[in-house]
Amino acid sequence: MKLPKSKRLRFCIAVITVNFILGVTGMLTGANLLMLGGFLSLSNTPLYVYVLGDSYRPSNLKDINQ
Repeated sequence: MKLPKSKRLRFCIAVITVNFILGVTGMLTGANLLMLGGFLSLSNTPLYVYVLGDSYRPSNLKDINQ
């Protein structure tokens, strides 16, 4: 499988894959799923901030002033 050139999409695919592996491992080892869900939501916060920050960049000031 060839990965797309978008670094945001590649990063998201990597994080989703790791989340899936952690979730299955947590279920198989009998971890508390509430605590596991809390951990995954906190660990995904940097992903959300990165995607939002990279998606909504500030506009060019030269274009605004003209």
